Amino acid sequence: MAGVTSRKASYWLVFVIWPLLALYHALSNFRQPHARNILWAFTIFYGFTFVISIDNSNSDINRYVSDLMVMIDDKVTFDEFTESLYDVDSRSVDILQPFLTFVVAQVSGSPAVLIATFAFVFGYFYSRNLSFVIEHLNGNLSRATIFLFVVFAFIIPIWDLNGFRFYTAAHIFFYGAIRYLF
Repeated sequence: MAGVTSRKASYWLVFVIWPLLALYHALSNFRQPHARNILWAFTIFYGFTFVISIDNSNSDINRYVSDLMVMIDDKVTFDEFTESLYDVDSRSVDILQPFLTFVVAQVSGSPAVLIATFAFVFGYFYSRNLSFVIEHLNGNLSRATIFLFVVFAFIIPIWDLNGFRFYTAAHIFFYGAIRYLF
């Protein structure tokens, strides 16, 4: 048992030193139990280091950061936040993205922390969906199966964090639907 624990610790040490190498190791050993957590951690790391371009000011991620800055500048209270959730003038009926933005505005106010928080949620469902598919392949890894798995992994990849609401909702839907179907 001590050997397994020290091996897990070494994977996390590699992740801290070189996250891309840890991701490569996790993907090449995708059947290991720690692989999905390294993928999840890499998604959070990617979100924390996500580059926001001012050239693309109409993108979703820029609106999320703008919402964060408005919440910080206006010092939005929890009561004001809950009243604005389903306001007639509101542009969405989403709860998760505004709630996470409100929490980050209370704690940090950093756009990097906001996107890392989005990546935390997105990455959980992304890594668990990929892990679920791998677990149910039962060792049937033909070329066609590997190709379909890669296509599945790239349909909504981690770099789609800029559309957090839609892509996270898609992964959450798949997370529930595939378990229901199995």
